[in-house]
Amino acid sequence: MNKQRLESLKAHLVRAKDFAPVFEEFFDLAEEADFLDVGHRVCAPVIEASLTAAARLLGGELKDLLLIHVPEHGFFHGGFQLGRRMGSVFVFQDAQMGLAAASDMVTGDTRFARFSISLSVPVDQAEK
Repeated sequence: MNKQRLESLKAHLVRAKDFAPVFEEFFDLAEEADFLDVGHRVCAPVIEASLTAAARLLGGELKDLLLIHVPEHGFFHGGFQLGRRMGSVFVFQDAQMGLAAASDMVTGDTRFARFSISLSVPVDQAEK
């Protein structure tokens, strides 16, 4: 995973007023060959709680959250469902900030929510 691209993504996340370009940058990063090969699945209750609150802004109830943690970069990413919306999320541990996007599978409408976290509680590794 390209550290320079991750740092660029983090900087854009922190400053952004328009979140669509930030998510495009995330998806570009996700196209790297090793993106899905690094990290491991985790349960992160603090991220889940923050995302649950953000889900209300996105128009639904959080379901089916799957999070991947890349500890060497302090980075989390994953997917979730909100009713008929499919969502993606990424979080930077050191910035204590994340961004979620949820797209309506019928209309194509996409909503974004930037949220803050406090990861003072350890992340638990979860086995599939």
